[in-house]
Amino acid sequence: MTQKKKAPLKNYNGFERVMEAARGGTLERAMEVARGGAFERAMEALSNQTTFRIAIDSFNSSFDESAFEAEEAFSEVEVAEKIKALEFSDDKKSFLEVFEKLPSFIQAILLFCFIYIILPLLNNIAANILTPSVQELFNDSKQTQKEQINSAKKISLKEYDIYSQNLRFITGNNVRLRLQPITSSQILDELVIGQVVTIIGKKKNWIKVEYMYEDGKILKGWVFTRYTAKFKS
Repeated sequence: MTQKKKAPLKNYNGFERVMEAARGGTLERAMEVARGGAFERAMEALSNQTTFRIAIDSFNSSFDESAFEAEEAFSEVEVAEKIKALEFSDDKKSFLEVFEKLPSFIQAILLFCFIYIILPLLNNIAANILTPSVQELFNDSKQTQKEQINSAKKISLKEYDIYSQNLRFITGNNVRLRLQPITSSQILDELVIGQVVTIIGKKKNWIKVEYMYEDGKILKGWVFTRYTAKFKS
């Protein structure tokens, strides 16, 4: 019996609900939530894939639209008190117990911040960590390029404590990164074989990727999907 693969995080029903909820008036309260150790603890806990999935599912199952309409009834002090307990949740179980008791609008803000701020940063850091290992395989002159690509696909991301499903590596030399998904579009950069990138979008035969330079600058653009490959793990 084959094991059923887990769906990408963006396929979760809760993902879209978080996006819709957090794009509303809750963002006006984001700075109130994003203060102190509780916010840092929440981002740290959500970095665990299992915790993140459970939190998404919990938000989806308990989503209450009326909570967003009534969010202005909460003062800054009340908001701070409700998330203060997160700071002292020292394991996954205790974090989830506190998270599930939070009002929907606070859950949405925390998930939104993680998905749109922390997760992309973690993916880019992971890509930079992986790139030297992948490129080392392409320097093996004893293998054909096809064999090198297959070897790179077999790299275990779990050994690097990476659980992202949005990482790919470049399989060609001087692959052009374009501003738009058309061959006549402006060339932003040329990617080298073995470079690991993060997928942030798709359109027909193109994928939108991003990667981070050593100075922290992030570049985004489109490449042909056929010049990339997935990791199997």
